[in-house]
Amino acid sequence: MVGLFGIFRKSSVAPEENERILKMMLNASQPMPGNIVNRFFDKNIALGRVGLGVLNRDTQPATDKERRYSLFMDGQIFDYEGIKKQLEDEGIRFSRNSEEEVVLKLFIRHGKDVVKYLKGVFLVIIYDSKKERICIFNSRYGQEYFYYYVGPKEIIFASSLKALLAAGIAPKVINKEAIYDFLRFDFITGDDTFFAEIKLFPYASILEVDKNGHRFERYWDYPKYNVPNHCKDIPC
Repeated sequence: MVGLFGIFRKSSVAPEENERILKMMLNASQPMPGNIVNRFFDKNIALGRVGLGVLNRDTQPATDKERRYSLFMDGQIFDYEGIKKQLEDEGIRFSRNSEEEVVLKLFIRHGKDVVKYLKGVFLVIIYDSKKERICIFNSRYGQEYFYYYVGPKEIIFASSLKALLAAGIAPKVINKEAIYDFLRFDFITGDDTFFAEIKLFPYASILEVDKNGHRFERYWDYPKYNVPNHCKDIPC
């Protein structure tokens, strides 16, 4: 299963413990020969990626010169070369021609407002080692499936439920309402999953997590249209 996965802890542990969790999630992702596999772990974070080798070919994480920020990304940014040219005109220099570096430089310049400049299909995770904070954001329509569990001491996330559960941290409590929805409608409504405490990452959202907790923000939503007066009396 291609995609991103990892864990962020609100307090530090031995890096080897985060590496152990990452290996279990990687094994559950079952990378195939030819897949690109990237890993990164430290005292309070572990991040991994399995890629097809078609998009995002550069080694991840992408980092800044001071190695304060580490970026993992899955997906594609439309017109990233145009964004890069604008940043170069503003005096920003690049060491490689990649979407990952463009997004990272844009994030360093604009923070979470980076989403205002991006169009495409993407999921991005950026770790700030100085503030010990992680920022996760996705594209407007949430085409990249991504699951997360927020525990008392950590947040764990993955592009597949199988990889997330492999870490052995999220409780496997069945969500009966989700099963009812699936059997009745053939899909699960909202951001629920088959597990009560595991959620689907909402579309057009930004999640920030640090030792003080987590904060969700939706940066875009579908436009709302007024119903014409002549349609209001039509029975449903």
